[in-house]
Amino acid sequence: MNRRLAILPLVAMAALGLAACSSTTTGQGTPVTTPAQGGTGGSSPSSSGSSGGGSSALASVQPCNLLSSATLSQFGLSKTQSITIPAARPCDWTKPVDINGANGYSVEIAIRDSQGIKDINTAGNTVTEDNVGSHDGRLVQADAGGGCIVVIGVGDSSRVDVSVAGTDTNQACSVANQLAKVVEPQLPAGS
Repeated sequence: MNRRLAILPLVAMAALGLAACSSTTTGQGTPVTTPAQGGTGGSSPSSSGSSGGGSSALASVQPCNLLSSATLSQFGLSKTQSITIPAARPCDWTKPVDINGANGYSVEIAIRDSQGIKDINTAGNTVTEDNVGSHDGRLVQADAGGGCIVVIGVGDSSRVDVSVAGTDTNQACSVANQLAKVVEPQLPAGS
């Protein structure tokens, strides 16, 4: 697969992820290596603790552990190097394109320890209520198309973003919704 084509969906997802947050947090995250329990067989980078310095119900949850090896296999996902996102702890996967160079996409789960649903940036996005299980949720679609985020609120000031990019909006939202339903039962109760 062409390396430039593999990186393009990650860049698009990072732009969509940055558009989905409106408040900024200063500070410097400390990367640590934790065992990946998502079936990737190695270790994965993640930040420890809260990116905003406050405590969060999500502090002990690692984004790379939220998708099991069975789920990764079901969706054809492979772990990729996560990019740094301000105020978030992300984990990234890709579904490679098929033999015809189509049907590939990127998935990112980003834990935002100090940004809640109220902090979603609506500029350039269409945001609709979309509760997930027992958690308050929002569906965020980029107005320019091609990306979708299911935001799962965990309390008033934290959330988990399940993002899909690199494919058409309908497929991106379908995959994001399916993965959000896998992630949501593993999260602390919302309030």
